[in-house]
Amino acid sequence: MAMDAERRQAELIAQFSAQAAALSSAPQLAALVLEATSHPALFAFSELLTLPALSKLTGTQYASSLDLLRLFAYGTLNDYKSNSGFLPALLPDQVRKLKQLSVLTLAESTKVQFAAGRDLTPDQLKNMIETLSDWLGTSDRLLHQIQEKIKWADTMSEVNKKHQKEFEDRVEEAKKSIKRMMPAPPAPGYDRLPLFYGGGGGAPSPIPLGSGSYGGPYPHLGMRYGYGPPVGAPGSYGLFSSYGQPGPMSGMGYGPGPELGRYSYGFRGSPMLVSSPWSGGAIAENNDNIASRKRRGGPDGLSEGDWTCPKCDNINFSFRNTCNMKKCGAPRPTPGANTSSSRKDNKEAPEGSWTCPECNNLNYPFRSVCNRKGCSYNKSAPTNN
Repeated sequence: MAMDAERRQAELIAQFSAQAAALSSAPQLAALVLEATSHPALFAFSELLTLPALSKLTGTQYASSLDLLRLFAYGTLNDYKSNSGFLPALLPDQVRKLKQLSVLTLAESTKVQFAAGRDLTPDQLKNMIETLSDWLGTSDRLLHQIQEKIKWADTMSEVNKKHQKEFEDRVEEAKKSIKRMMPAPPAPGYDRLPLFYGGGGGAPSPIPLGSGSYGGPYPHLGMRYGYGPPVGAPGSYGLFSSYGQPGPMSGMGYGPGPELGRYSYGFRGSPMLVSSPWSGGAIAENNDNIASRKRRGGPDGLSEGDWTCPKCDNINFSFRNTCNMKKCGAPRPTPGANTSSSRKDNKEAPEGSWTCPECNNLNYPFRSVCNRKGCSYNKSAPTNN
């Protein structure tokens, strides 16, 4: 709608400009000014003031018509009232239009939703030119800064791409170096590298697998080899113990267990000779229930020189000078002293304490199960005679 109004204004200005160019007498030009200021759709008059034909009214009796045209371009109704003695009388259409132009002038200094603009005075035009020139200069500077930022971003992008390429090349070179440093895979048929085989050079002898019964897989996968004639005939099929005698063995845990050869190993894949943990040749996968792992010697857990604490009956290693039982710390008895006293004779033992019949450990009255590690005797459980 605003564009239609502007287009209409341009058409009317072009029409009156053409009429003024065709007129030459002052009365005709004065009549043209009266028609233009009375037209209900024309509100811009500054371009008509610049027409050379209207300058002919200057210095004539119709010069007031030129002042009236200037009033409609820049003035208000109050300006007309102040200078009505020097201006021609207004027609009703001219009065209505001048009031409308006065309202547009008030809109310049008042907050309104929308208002059409009026003609600019020469001073206002100069200020607008300066403002637009400053805006244009600021826009040029900002555009230059934006272009510089774009160039900088492009440069940094190229640098980042170069660094990324160098990093990827270094990673690839590191991977290749690691591959070159890695040992060769083992030969087919063995689960250990030749470095771990003992008994001289060359591959081990064929492994007899037998044809006995089989069960679940052995939990420790590996291969045991014996270099030399076996001692005795192979035994029956069964699960190999990790403490058993080493010899030819497949990756599974069932097969004949030959006697120990001259050069052999087989303790969970370790290249070392392993024998039974007990002097009697007993084989046990888990010997926690036979004797304490902290003890030395046979299945009874005692060694020469071990001594019994006279206070709590705890059995201590021969190298200890004080009892190792927690909260005891009794000194080692001297040779010849009476060592038969036990904790049950201690005056500090509370009333109702009881002695375990299996390990001779003294327990507090509130305990129903022996507190000695590895014992767990239950005094409330019925005994089998």
